[in-house]
Amino acid sequence: MNYSDQLRGRLQRLRLRPDQLGLKAEFELLQDRELRNFDDWSLRACLESAVAEVEEELRDCPFKQPGSEANLGSGRIHLLNTQPDNHAIRIQCEPGSPTSFSHLCPLGPTGTGKTSLLIQLASEAASNCKTLIIDSLKAFRRSSAIRRTHQFVRVSDLRLNLWDAGAGVRTGVHDQTINTELARNYGLQFALYEINEAVAELRAKGVPNLISVIETLERKKYQNFSRRSQYRDSAVLILSNLLTATGELFRCAQGMPVESLLNGNIVLEIDELMPEHARFLIRFFFEHLHLRSLGAT
Repeated sequence: MNYSDQLRGRLQRLRLRPDQLGLKAEFELLQDRELRNFDDWSLRACLESAVAEVEEELRDCPFKQPGSEANLGSGRIHLLNTQPDNHAIRIQCEPGSPTSFSHLCPLGPTGTGKTSLLIQLASEAASNCKTLIIDSLKAFRRSSAIRRTHQFVRVSDLRLNLWDAGAGVRTGVHDQTINTELARNYGLQFALYEINEAVAELRAKGVPNLISVIETLERKKYQNFSRRSQYRDSAVLILSNLLTATGELFRCAQGMPVESLLNGNIVLEIDELMPEHARFLIRFFFEHLHLRSLGAT
């Protein structure tokens, strides 16, 4: 393979053409000189530098500005979409040897290839199913294979309503699950009753959201220094801190139904969140998927 073909292949992996970089004439010139068996090392070095610069830029920041149709910041899109026929993911690991599986848990010390394995599986499966990769360490953006098959989304671009149950999930079960997960993750077990009560009150009027739950808790009147007053104050403090620490993520009245973020292959980077909030968000996604799978049976 000629050197010009190698460079074109690298650009194709980035879904770019030479003319998009203003290098069409240079590529044609290099190809012409290769056909005449003339090694133009200066032109090679120039094109190599240009292609490497683009690769490095995408490696460091693979994000592209979402189009207006994505509505990522509007609080109306959804995150997750399993295969409609509920079939297991099928991945062609080797020619003629398809493998199917429903769950995978790679274990091993650092450097043993767990992330590389997941990158291979996710990129191979991209044409057969929809995948949401939650990337807390920016590990997946370094893979050219993932950059070809997945769209990168920052958590700061999303708007989620924790209490949006979505299609096929009973609201009562969903509310109880999310409230319990909030209590478990943030040490609010003793305030769980207060949260359940506030969410139930708001559910009777519509769909609760984090801001309205906090406001409802603040309006509750108890005797000074009573236990319920202390539990309520604890819930207001911690939920208010959650709202502040996560920026615009949960600051929405309607939010996005979690069901449609997996309408494409998504890498969601959550390194902007503090560890405790990242843990809660991951658990939120898993609980939502679990409830959806129960509703589908």
